[in-house]
Amino acid sequence: MKVTPVYKEYPQTISFESVAEASAGDASIKEENEEFTQAQFDQAWKDYAKTEAKQRPRLSSLLLSQIPQKTDDGLLFRLSVGSQTVKEYLYKNVRNALEGYLRANLHNANINLRFDVDGEVEAEKSGMPYTSKEKYVYMLEKNPNLQILRDIFDLETD
Repeated sequence: MKVTPVYKEYPQTISFESVAEASAGDASIKEENEEFTQAQFDQAWKDYAKTEAKQRPRLSSLLLSQIPQKTDDGLLFRLSVGSQTVKEYLYKNVRNALEGYLRANLHNANINLRFDVDGEVEAEKSGMPYTSKEKYVYMLEKNPNLQILRDIFDLETD
């Protein structure tokens, strides 16, 4: 009985030569990255937001409300959002499509997006307490008697 492969278009084995040829093809794509201006990026960003207006109007208004600026890291763009939930939604449902759109329209495969919660970056830089434990340590530095109150009432931080 003769067995035929299910997928005829895929090779049954992989050789080092085929991997080298495939990676050489990818290298040619990476060399074709074009420079673009902030104005071109802004226009591509707005175009994507407008395409989302019918399906997801809230997302469209969020994207149109602020346009990220290029950071010192090169082609990394940061967008500040209002909450952790919005940040997670954007990473799960929007980021890949948005990056793909921007990379295709601006002809640059090195474009990356990062979403930050408002105040998260500033809090890291300023050293302000963020969690309840950090707040307790901060207040304890200001008033050591707080430890006595904690011991008397058997209080715990989250």
